Amino acid sequence: MKRIGWMGGSIAVAVVAAYYLVLYVSPSIDIQNQAGEDIASAIVTLPSSRLDFGDIKAGDKNGIFYSLQQDPGHYQYQLTLAGGKVVKGACGAVSDGEFGKRVHLVLNPDLTVQCRF
Repeated sequence: MKRIGWMGGSIAVAVVAAYYLVLYVSPSIDIQNQAGEDIASAIVTLPSSRLDFGDIKAGDKNGIFYSLQQDPGHYQYQLTLAGGKVVKGACGAVSDGEFGKRVHLVLNPDLTVQCRF
């Protein structure tokens, strides 16, 4: 009986470790809203993916992991504010197999977007 408990514990530890390893190597994007107005819709388009962040309240942020398999290109964003104004643009470079890459888009109070890598 002890052996079954030990094996079950080992399997649980291995599953948790695998989960965190996947999160560590998967690239991600987060959008931080510092504009003082809610974002009604936030979409980032990559060459091989479309990421829909939904709404992001003023002062909040939201993040999404995306696939390592990407064609070469750029991060294209479209942020629609609650008042109807749309902020569009592109930044950075996307390529295949960018293990652990973290991209941070910040919507500033003046409605400009900063891209940080």
